[in-house]
Amino acid sequence: MPEMDGRVFSKLIKEQHPDLYGRLVFTIEDIFCEETDGFIQKSGIPCVAKPFTAERLQDAVQYILANAAPHGTGTEQRIDGTGG
Repeated sequence: MPEMDGRVFSKLIKEQHPDLYGRLVFTIEDIFCEETDGFIQKSGIPCVAKPFTAERLQDAVQYILANAAPHGTGTEQRIDGTGG
């Protein structure tokens, strides 16, 4: 994103729309950056490394849909990542 990075964006979502935080998916290029990896691990937000296939992105979205509470219920679950 030209005006903010994923860290800033996720922080804004968490502060202003916490019910949406559990519905984020990061798409990242710098998968070997220790700082990025640490942030991803701490956030619990699933990530998909670029370049990615439509199938891989769909898997991440399916994971979120299966693990997040219904929108606006206030019982959204923390997502620990999609693995593999």
